[in-house]
Amino acid sequence: MAVDSSPNTVFSLGYWGWGNHTEKLVELIDGSEASLRFGKPVYVDIRLRKAVRAKGFQGARFAQTVGGGRYHHIPGLGNLSVRTGANSIRIKQPGDVKSLMQIVLAARKERRRVVLFCACEEPCWCHRRIISRLLVGHAIQERVHLTCVEWPGGSPEFHELEVSKVTFDTVWRGQGTIALSRKLNHLRVLPWYSVLRIKHGERIKDIFTGRAIYRKGWRLPYFQDVEDAPRRVQRIEARLLQHDWGYAPQSTY
Repeated sequence: MAVDSSPNTVFSLGYWGWGNHTEKLVELIDGSEASLRFGKPVYVDIRLRKAVRAKGFQGARFAQTVGGGRYHHIPGLGNLSVRTGANSIRIKQPGDVKSLMQIVLAARKERRRVVLFCACEEPCWCHRRIISRLLVGHAIQERVHLTCVEWPGGSPEFHELEVSKVTFDTVWRGQGTIALSRKLNHLRVLPWYSVLRIKHGERIKDIFTGRAIYRKGWRLPYFQDVEDAPRRVQRIEARLLQHDWGYAPQSTY
């Protein structure tokens, strides 16, 4: 597993698409952390408000799902533009990043990591990217080693998978997802823009994928096709896509 295993890492997360599957999302993240010998993570809500359409994130529901005091809400780190519908990002109280740092340091003492989250699907358009930047800046001032990255972080991986004709044909058309059986649990937590080579008989196709989603079972998403090129070239392309879409780490190092 090449996902981020540093105790100095803070994760960001967008819950878009998980509103009806919060227990599965927590299961996925908590299980990954346990496999890396970390304690259960602490979740920090950086939304301006909790009155949302996503069922599992309405009001106190997510706090009840994670339980055990593992939930914190810092509305001061929310985006004021949510109220106005403006395209710009305006953080309500940027100074509240100090409170976030206190949570990070307290969790670190217990070998636990923090996941800060909001609703947006892509980090490149989301205020959580700005909050990560503020946190790294504050860490530099406080001389704290810290990296912020979209969960699960890590370098792109390369995998191969035999699939059914239906699945292959669907992905060939640039659509669909790839079902994961229990024996493929290790593929649930893939770094963003990992390369998956799907095969059916003599047919082969390389695609970019990432962490699993839950749609009546665990499935790998299809992002886009991968250029037919040596792996070193594919790795460079994957890194560029991570950067362009906001999945590259921000660090004090």
